[in-house]
Amino acid sequence: MPSLEGKKKVRNWKNLAFKFAEKCKGLPIAAKTLGSFLRFKESKRHWQDVLESDIWKAISIVDNPVLPALLLSYNDVPSHLKQCFAYCSLIPKGEWILKPFTIREWMAQGFFSNSLAARNEDINVVGDEYNNLIMRSFFKKDITKSRAKSEYYQMHDLVHDFAKSIAENECFMLIRNSTLLEPNIYLLIEDIKVIPSFIYMAKNLCTLKIFGWIPSISFELFHHLSCLRTLSLGDTYLKELPNEAGKLIHLSYLDLSKASFKELPKAVTSLYNLLYLNLYGCRNLCKLPEEICRLVNLVNLRLTECHQLSYLPEGIWKLSRLRHLSDFIIGPGVESGECKIGELKDLNFLEHSLLIVGLERVENGNEAKMACLKNKQHLCALYFHFNQYTGVAQVDENGSDEEGEYREVEEEQKEEKVLVVDGEGKTIAGEETVGVESKPEGGDEEVDIGGDMLLKRMEDVMENLQPHTNLEKLIIRDYLGVVFPNWMDSHANFMMFSNLVFLELNGCRKCKQLPPTLGKLPSLETLAISKMDEVKFMGAEFFGFPKLKVVQLDAMWNLEGWDLRIPKEEEGKQFIFMPRLHYIAPIELPNLRSFP
Repeated sequence: MPSLEGKKKVRNWKNLAFKFAEKCKGLPIAAKTLGSFLRFKESKRHWQDVLESDIWKAISIVDNPVLPALLLSYNDVPSHLKQCFAYCSLIPKGEWILKPFTIREWMAQGFFSNSLAARNEDINVVGDEYNNLIMRSFFKKDITKSRAKSEYYQMHDLVHDFAKSIAENECFMLIRNSTLLEPNIYLLIEDIKVIPSFIYMAKNLCTLKIFGWIPSISFELFHHLSCLRTLSLGDTYLKELPNEAGKLIHLSYLDLSKASFKELPKAVTSLYNLLYLNLYGCRNLCKLPEEICRLVNLVNLRLTECHQLSYLPEGIWKLSRLRHLSDFIIGPGVESGECKIGELKDLNFLEHSLLIVGLERVENGNEAKMACLKNKQHLCALYFHFNQYTGVAQVDENGSDEEGEYREVEEEQKEEKVLVVDGEGKTIAGEETVGVESKPEGGDEEVDIGGDMLLKRMEDVMENLQPHTNLEKLIIRDYLGVVFPNWMDSHANFMMFSNLVFLELNGCRKCKQLPPTLGKLPSLETLAISKMDEVKFMGAEFFGFPKLKVVQLDAMWNLEGWDLRIPKEEEGKQFIFMPRLHYIAPIELPNLRSFP
């Protein structure tokens, strides 16, 4: 039984809680914000101080019951987080917020200490600061849209209004024919076709975000806006970036996504302080400047969906601070100045996912070994594409990597017509998606891939691409070898990949059997197999899979049987056959006669 003193303490806490509840006037957002703030106050004395704050007297809770709670919580955060929160007023109401993208913009503005970046901890450590704002209910997570590592957030309209009021003298959103009345530091312009003339006078501007169809920009703009740290021209379909952009010596964040130009101007390589360069969806981009290796402070380079880009320039290894490189495109060896896979050797801070395109161009296993993928402990997803095809995975494991966030995920799914299945067996991408193209009548044409020497070379290359054991996702496309590497075929070696949750084998047309140890992978949840023309039977390799949820078999034209009978030599042993399986998707299997 609680003591009398204990009952008194509980009663005192309850009395305080009731008084706070009265101040919320029945509004859930006010109660949530105030409660989130009070979680940081551990003693009754602190709660009493909050209750007696002058803010309750200065602001009428009758007219605005949410504002005092927001202001109390805002005043309680460190100064650099105040800047971060105010900066979020540039995000349009209702817009989805993705954690890594927001953090990058904060860092580009210099809201965090230089020592943080110097320790090379950047986005991971700053993420804890972001979580502080989440715990205070400034951001709310959308649980219906968030999947696995892709966490989507929004700001409540009242919180957004509060952020705008805090930043009213610094942040401004301009829509169509609005007029800028004050000299602002951060500016977002929406739905325009011509840059307003008064922007040329905003010489103290640090952030300029433009959304609209603006294929050309006057070089004079960059003469005036010399203080810019963030320049976002994404989705403007820019046809040419003036060379004068190279004079923006303070620029840290440059978004040129979906631009229409064919070459990135050499002037960009003069931006010594550039941290983030986004070229997503620049489908006409054929070439990066050879001097791009001068951007030694670059930590993020996005090249997703740059279909015309046939190689990266030689010297990419000099960008040793890179933490996010979406695509590594191996040069064909036709021209000088093309990068080779060995340039990955010194890029040991790479995180999240990496797509390596053009592996068929690697000369031998020794060259592949120079990439030192075993040392890339921070990479959780690897895509091995042996040809120039840069599509996305057929099946997505209830979430995506950091690459492909925001609109990219939906657009890639639509463009590539992929089947996307979650761990519960639900189709995410919609009914219009299909797995692969239909097989033409008369069968596939036999492709001449260069004979036995090429096959052996590819097997040697693959053998030397062994990843780090931290890997969670592996996709292999258009592998030209007959057998899989020892690190996949050997039980002892493949079991090292105990963290692997997603595996796709696509277009490995010469392989006659699947890796025999597949079923022993302890964490595998999603398995996608397609276009393996030489595989006729599947059997014992499918025993096990303690956590497998999703299996997709697609375009296995010659697959005749899937036999789960226990081999004679294994009789008497206890087997478990995919106990957690939720979903099987057999697609385009015309010769399959037996199915478990």
